[in-house]
Amino acid sequence: MVLLVGEISHSRTEFIAMSLQAGDNVTTIGSQTSSADGNVSRFEMIGSYKTMITGVGIFYPDNTETQRKGVKIEMVCKPTIDGIVAEKNEVLECALNYINN
Repeated sequence: MVLLVGEISHSRTEFIAMSLQAGDNVTTIGSQTSSADGNVSRFEMIGSYKTMITGVGIFYPDNTETQRKGVKIEMVCKPTIDGIVAEKNEVLECALNYINN
């Protein structure tokens, strides 16, 4: 199985990616995810300022954290400006090249 991730992979998507990575023969291709998995705790500070923080850390079974790092990636592949202009999906192309070779 090839799993594609990138900077728009966020929160629940990251958690699902981690779950899929636990399977056999899974290769993750793409770029760093948003690193924003875990719950969100909202609170109000003095002066009616409102903010949110992540209240729970998310870790792989080997204790590797995902917050501020994103999910583990075996093959880094990122879109380029030239690829975007040419309307290419370079991450998908990387995955297809991996599968076919």
